[in-house]
Amino acid sequence: MIRILFLILAMPFLLQAETEVSLLADVEVSTKSEYSLYDLVTFKQGTSEDLDGLKKIIVPFLNKKAILAAIKESGLKAKVIFENTFKVTTTNQINRNELQRKITNHLTAQCNECIFEIQIYKLPFVNEPNMNFRDSDFEVSRGSFMLPLWGQTKVNKSYATGSWRTFKKVALTNKWMAQGQRLTKEDLKEELKEVTFLNNKLIEIKDLVGKQLMRATPANTIVTRDILVVEKMVKKGDTVRLMVSDGPFEIEIKAQAESDGQEGDSIKVKANQKSIMAKVVSKDKVVSE
Repeated sequence: MIRILFLILAMPFLLQAETEVSLLADVEVSTKSEYSLYDLVTFKQGTSEDLDGLKKIIVPFLNKKAILAAIKESGLKAKVIFENTFKVTTTNQINRNELQRKITNHLTAQCNECIFEIQIYKLPFVNEPNMNFRDSDFEVSRGSFMLPLWGQTKVNKSYATGSWRTFKKVALTNKWMAQGQRLTKEDLKEELKEVTFLNNKLIEIKDLVGKQLMRATPANTIVTRDILVVEKMVKKGDTVRLMVSDGPFEIEIKAQAESDGQEGDSIKVKANQKSIMAKVVSKDKVVSE
């Protein structure tokens, strides 16, 4: 079967927009007193703020004409894709496909370059409209979740359980490498790997060149922060660029580091014969606190 996709550009400059929302052929959603675009779409290449903004686009009827009118009226700055055979099916109970779609959208907003596999184990058996999860309830989850689903009042709360796997293109070693060896471009390759519990330890491949290995590393090892030597970006006595905010302006001043520091550390620096605290943001650059 050939699928025809319609691309709707809500404003003249949307070709430059990154965010993409798709309405697939068969969209399932639980019964609600009011629907928004957030309830219906598959979301790509956007931020959490972009995703949250879809909640404000109210859809009065669940048909293509009404949805297109709501999108046009909102002036949505996104690429919108409609499948030709688009239709919406509603269910009285909490809908598994809808919840899976919303969890995937939430995770995608955190990592646009990631691929997610979602599995829902158990759904609450309740017949209430407007059951949804809050993004803040999801933040502590890592690979598995027991997710509160909220109704119209705080009293109406149930739980869904499940898990997800995260896949992403990451840097791997090309060969066996010795402890203390510094990485070169030729030592690294990029492949799609599962990173469900590694995402906060990963470094872009372009930022790994020159980094030093803390231990001997076999070939095909994912390069994470915990196998690299933590090197000081600023050392005591170094001349650093101190960035100081002055209203809408940012002023750069030469200063001297009074202690060592790596990225994110707060250190003392001296500028104009005065010592102040500043945060290390990059090599030889600090920002006043």
